[in-house]
Amino acid sequence: MGRNEAVAVEHKLFGFLPQVFVWRGDRYDVRRVERCWTVARGSGPNRLERRYFRLHCDRGVFEIYHDLVANAWRMGRAASVQGSAASEQMMPRRASCLAGNAGRPKRRRQVVIREDPLRDGRVNSCARSA
Repeated sequence: MGRNEAVAVEHKLFGFLPQVFVWRGDRYDVRRVERCWTVARGSGPNRLERRYFRLHCDRGVFEIYHDLVANAWRMGRAASVQGSAASEQMMPRRASCLAGNAGRPKRRRQVVIREDPLRDGRVNSCARSA
């Protein structure tokens, strides 16, 4: 729902954190910025450089991004938008990556206590078991 639609950011905190934005004619006041990250890949005319923001508003949770190459704000994802007929469930991006590791055994860390030749006492160190 609403992917890559234009967003007008009316007010920014510290010059880059969105505080008020307009999407589909509705104004949204940001209550909390949960996360901010940058994606950059490619070079030359195919360069992609975006700064993403996960925002909590009164009417839902939104991911918007600032396309730094085109200097344009866009909607990434919208979840739990109140007053909207359709809503998209927002899942963590890592969930799909972790699903592929379900059958693999986890590596465990164990603490090995060794004598330290330079000290009289014992020193803990971590080692991975295979």
